[in-house]
Amino acid sequence: MTIDKKNNDSIKYELGQLSGKVQNIERVTKTIETLAEHGFESWNNYLKQKNEREKRESELTRHVHEKEVETEDKKHKRSVVILGGTIAVFFILIITAMILEQYDLVKIIINSSLAIAAGAGVGSMFRKEKKEE
Repeated sequence: MTIDKKNNDSIKYELGQLSGKVQNIERVTKTIETLAEHGFESWNNYLKQKNEREKRESELTRHVHEKEVETEDKKHKRSVVILGGTIAVFFILIITAMILEQYDLVKIIINSSLAIAAGAGVGSMFRKEKKEE
């Protein structure tokens, strides 16, 4: 019976070792599951934050674009008013000079106006500005 007892003791010992290994495997498995859950939670949080950040950035970009368009509209309106006023004054002066039969004055007004327009760069008002990027 000593052989049977040794076999039983040997089997019990091996079962104990096997049980310990199974417990270690279960602990490792639980740890992996926990890490996987935390990893998925972190990834989902990252994606949510990324989406929120992209929404804020697109909102900011849209707002900046609207402000740029608004500024360009103001500049355009101002240019149109100034140009319209200048042309109106120019024609009023010419018509007044013609009514008073001052034809030399008309020539002087036209020459002076053209010289001023060329010097002030009126032509550049009609060209679109190049944006540097």
